Amino acid sequence: MISRPGLSYLGNAGGGFIAGLIRRENANDDVFGVSGEFYFAVSSSGAVSVGSGGISGSSRVRMATDGANTMIVRSGTLYCKPGSGPLDVVALPDTSQASDVVYLAGRFWVSIKSTGRVYFTNPGETTIDPLNYFTAESSPDAIQGLGVDDDQLMILGRSSIEWWTPTGDPDLPAQRVVGRHSPAGLASVFSLATTDAGLAWVGDDGIIYRSGGIPTPISQPDIAEAIARGRLIANDNDPATTLNGWSFTLEQHVYYVLDVPGEGTLAYDFTTGQWSDFGTNGKSLFMAGCGAKLAKGKWITGGSFDSKIRQITPTALTDDGTPLVREFFGLTRSRTTLRFSNVFTECSVGGAGLAYPSDDPKLAMRYSDNEGKTWSEWQYASLGRQGQYNRKPTFKNPTKMRFGTRIWCWRMSDPVPFTVHTAGYNEKLT
Repeated sequence: MISRPGLSYLGNAGGGFIAGLIRRENANDDVFGVSGEFYFAVSSSGAVSVGSGGISGSSRVRMATDGANTMIVRSGTLYCKPGSGPLDVVALPDTSQASDVVYLAGRFWVSIKSTGRVYFTNPGETTIDPLNYFTAESSPDAIQGLGVDDDQLMILGRSSIEWWTPTGDPDLPAQRVVGRHSPAGLASVFSLATTDAGLAWVGDDGIIYRSGGIPTPISQPDIAEAIARGRLIANDNDPATTLNGWSFTLEQHVYYVLDVPGEGTLAYDFTTGQWSDFGTNGKSLFMAGCGAKLAKGKWITGGSFDSKIRQITPTALTDDGTPLVREFFGLTRSRTTLRFSNVFTECSVGGAGLAYPSDDPKLAMRYSDNEGKTWSEWQYASLGRQGQYNRKPTFKNPTKMRFGTRIWCWRMSDPVPFTVHTAGYNEKLT
């Protein structure tokens, strides 16, 4: 088991929490973002430049870009920020409110709140003609969000999904893909994320799906239960209680990261098919709430609790100075009384620093015999000082275990590299 990467400070966008980031595929290869009510840009070298305000609201944002122009949806209002021009509000017909925006086949596509209607721009334009629209056909539910799936427009309603394909016809620029339909639906537009492995989102049934021929569940029953609890307190106008998803890719691993209100931050690795918890010490959620790819494969994140831009850094051993807490669990079942002379781990050792706080790192361990309702006191074992590569962290004489199940929990919070290979018990130690 390999620890998740840490975060290193890159810059400050000011204004407030980072509501969204998107890479603009332009000549500058920069990232555009929204902080509070302000917009900003991050250059390919990592320099942050803050623009003006005017993007009203307190929620996260949905964005799409053609490289030259960036469309932004927040609190029902559609904005356009040209590369060098001022921010402007895009008028929608009949004072409609936008729910989402994507870019596909030379056009921006905008869904309208509480309806099944999708408006689209003419190629190269950023204004909305009142006659340029179509209506989702397969179900009467309102559109929650839009996605791009294999060069098709994916329309996600509350309880249905349908796909439309671009036609190239100026009078009918898209038509529905007959026979392709799903009842999965979308719980919140902010849970919808474009990943390098396709789209991922939380369905209205509380199941997390990934796109493909048909939406495929990737969550487990316990995760669905956590989402059900989180949706009871979810509030899209509060970033700390938004069912919020985003994605990043690192070292051939593609991650979908989801904030679940009241439950924490979950992360799915498309490469391994495994879930884990992402968190920041002392915070209810992972401090990063959105991300975008910068030049040369680097990924940056925006703060959910501040206006800081941070880089995902595999060699970072903290989250911008905050301890990186790493936990893993094990399970022992027995039909008889089981005595333990020791419990050991094989993990990264000998990588300590020469000065505090990394000169004498320790691994902590505790256990529970009642399914995690109560826990033993923490015990500690040294990972050795620098160069002590033959160390095997060992915990002596845990209490005996009677018939049943024991959950083991190990924790590492010292700023040293940490990888776990195996764990066991009752080994003869020399």
